[in-house]
Amino acid sequence: MTRGQQSQSADIGFLFVGGIHQMLHIAPLALALARRPDVAITAYVSVGDAKALAAMFAQLDAETAPRIPVVPMVLPRWAKALRRLLGGNRGAKPIELLTTRRKLLTHDALFAAERTSTLLKRLPGRRPVMIHFPHGAGDRAKGFDPRIALFDHVLVAGPLIYQRTLAQGLATAENCTIAGSIKLAVLTGPDAPPPANPFADDKPIVLFNPHFDTRLSSWSMAEALIDRIAVDGRFNLIIAPHARLYDRMDAAERARWRNRPAAPNIVFDFDSSKLGDMTYTRLADIYLGDVSSQVYEFLHRPRPCLFADAHGVNWRGNPDYQMWTLGDVCTTPDQIVDAIAHADERHARYRALQQAETEGKLGPIDAGVPDRAADQVLAALARIRAKASA
Repeated sequence: MTRGQQSQSADIGFLFVGGIHQMLHIAPLALALARRPDVAITAYVSVGDAKALAAMFAQLDAETAPRIPVVPMVLPRWAKALRRLLGGNRGAKPIELLTTRRKLLTHDALFAAERTSTLLKRLPGRRPVMIHFPHGAGDRAKGFDPRIALFDHVLVAGPLIYQRTLAQGLATAENCTIAGSIKLAVLTGPDAPPPANPFADDKPIVLFNPHFDTRLSSWSMAEALIDRIAVDGRFNLIIAPHARLYDRMDAAERARWRNRPAAPNIVFDFDSSKLGDMTYTRLADIYLGDVSSQVYEFLHRPRPCLFADAHGVNWRGNPDYQMWTLGDVCTTPDQIVDAIAHADERHARYRALQQAETEGKLGPIDAGVPDRAADQVLAALARIRAKASA
């Protein structure tokens, strides 16, 4: 008998093993569930992220945060040595999950924003119900990973994500529900304080948000783009790549970027919490990226978008690049600078499509989203329990 069966109607473990940038996608849901008198929540997190997660819980809901134990997933010595050898956190997730498996498997259910955790479904013996909410509502094929089908229930943000998830056979109408965007529900409300402007003037701010995957990323254009915008002087530029890009850099590359000469209209951010808390997607006037789902977070308010194609992609009609229909696509740094200069006047041709596509991807973003998602989690758990006991 699990702890949940002894004293709670539901005992759920939340897995925060994907990095700080994933936390806000599910932390508000963990708190919403913890506020229920008949639910126990435990948060499992990579050791290096434990303080950040505890601080996030406290910032989101100081009253409820103490109800959620934050359990660091301690790596054995050999795994720490392997991580140092590989660089960054690569290879750590499976080891964290396996070394913590005895605790994890005692819960009624496990909730995850990533898919590596599905390895727990392959272990012998009792297995908890596993529930998934993807971190980000983008278009990449990776967002529709076949491992999603291993979860017992899947929450998705918007109806377009729901339709594609079902169309690809990753879930059914019975075990997939539209929850809305949990992250945006807590970061974009009327009480959200405006983000601070790091620049000393009011020039248009461009957010450059390249992905970490070198096969898809426009990061190879970064230095040439920075040089042109620094000299041009008409725009401010925030370089804020996917959080995992910096993690994959070696020491020499990190040092080279840290030592790059500063410019008054250029801000670099490789590893702060602002990469994931919508500081930049709320602040910027123009978005420049490639395949990151953050474009839809930016477009919760329709604004000009540009996309950098560094690989000569045959993208038209490809659902993995649907976001590229929402703004001009550029193939060189010079084209990008010209497109930035004309972004406002060209935005009208994209605005209606941006709004429709973003609503379809993000779904609801109102303050009630986390509580409704909590209802869906508990309803799914009840359904699965009833089916198992029938």
